[in-house]
Amino acid sequence: MASEVSGRIELSLQINKVLRLANDVMNTIQREQQRLLQMRFIPGNLAEAEKALDVHHQFRIDCEVGSPYPSPNHPSHNPPTTQPIQNVERMLTNFYDKYEYTALPILDPTRRQMTADVLEQVKSKWSHLVGLTEIRTKLLNTSLNFYRCVDVGPPILEPYL
Repeated sequence: MASEVSGRIELSLQINKVLRLANDVMNTIQREQQRLLQMRFIPGNLAEAEKALDVHHQFRIDCEVGSPYPSPNHPSHNPPTTQPIQNVERMLTNFYDKYEYTALPILDPTRRQMTADVLEQVKSKWSHLVGLTEIRTKLLNTSLNFYRCVDVGPPILEPYL
């Protein structure tokens, strides 16, 4: 009986660790989404488009590789005092590697479903962040190409500008 109780306690600790880590991952993803939304600047010329694309590429690198603090181009850049940016992609991979819900022997169907739901929420939030990042990349590349065409464009475009 003592080993059964000990097993239940250990499983509860594992489940709580999964839920706590999932919450940390979701909070990190949410912070990165807020950073992305703060960069919703629409460039008005070629120089602004290039700068916006550079800032966005730095954001993507921060999410994929991580950095000790936001890039100098980021509006909230305060190097020594800013919290380190978490490597979101590595954090997410680590989370899935360690805590795939099927790996936990959860007998209680309610707790098993709760754990599965939390993992699904993490996947959903990550997919949303990736989607927003890809859309922003496409928009900035399009604006950059547009301004390059306007600056170098053939004389046929002049009557329309």
